[in-house]
Amino acid sequence: AFSTCSQLGYMVVACGLSEFSIAFFHLITHAFFKSLLFLCAGVVIHTLGGEQDIRKMGGLRDILPFTFTAMLIASWALSGVPFLSGYYSKDLIISVAFLQGTWAGWFSGFTLIVSALFTSLYSAKLLYYIFLTSSKTTRLGQTGYLSENGAGENFVFVLIPLSVLSFFSIFGGFWFKDMIVGLSLDTTLNMFSEYSTKPYTLARAEFLPMWIKLLMFVVSLYGYVFYFLGLAQVSWVKSFIEKNRTVKLIHAFFYHRWYFDLMISSIFSGIYVFLFFRALELFIQKVLLDRYTLTWTVENVSLFSKFKIESSRVSPRGYLELTFRSIVMVFFMVAIISPIIYLA
Repeated sequence: AFSTCSQLGYMVVACGLSEFSIAFFHLITHAFFKSLLFLCAGVVIHTLGGEQDIRKMGGLRDILPFTFTAMLIASWALSGVPFLSGYYSKDLIISVAFLQGTWAGWFSGFTLIVSALFTSLYSAKLLYYIFLTSSKTTRLGQTGYLSENGAGENFVFVLIPLSVLSFFSIFGGFWFKDMIVGLSLDTTLNMFSEYSTKPYTLARAEFLPMWIKLLMFVVSLYGYVFYFLGLAQVSWVKSFIEKNRTVKLIHAFFYHRWYFDLMISSIFSGIYVFLFFRALELFIQKVLLDRYTLTWTVENVSLFSKFKIESSRVSPRGYLELTFRSIVMVFFMVAIISPIIYLA
């Protein structure tokens, strides 16, 4: 998932700053809200009978109220909304980047803030399209026991993990902060303290300029304000994108996910598939067909001709040998040709 790649980027930045305890802290908090997001996504997909295109969803807030609440909590934690679990770890990583006092540190800090802005936008878009827009789905009630009267939330084995993960997505960051990235006092369990190059990073991070803290707070909520107020559906936004060529190209670039899927499927996968089938073709033609199959055929024809001309001198063992070699040759040809025909 691209979202997981983004959060792994936060951990890599923290490791690059030699703050391994903070990277581990973000790994812990990330485990809570990301697993909750995946579980909520599974409930939605299961309710809609396997539908995974959010553009075909909508109006599920009343059908899946508990899932909507859990996914809202997880999305806010993912975006770093203050005082949820993701806020404590993401805020600390960004603060540590700015604390370096170098151009590389400032560049890393602003890059992380831009990443947080994108996270807020796509998280809000996910909630907006699935739960808040008018219903576009036609698959509700067509999946057997699933219906509009509760759908995937009828199972206690789904509600229990949703509740537990929601609880830790709210309070997990606050509870585990001192335990993992504390000041290594006797009352904490900071197992990374001996590897930390800056043992008082946590204390120094509290004295950053106020505008940095406010900037992190604004970007964490910007996407939700943008979508929840319906600004994404304002007509002038769409017309502005259509009329401005540069903005349209940027929109297309992000809409097609940086064209990663196109490059992987059309270029890299295409090259590998071409080389594989070309090598397979040469192997079948030069090795199997020319060397073995034709040799077997000639031998069998020769044996059959010899059998036909001198049938009086062929023993019963000759019949069995001819039959066995013919059957093996037929099965060998079928085993090679059938997958090729199926793939074609």
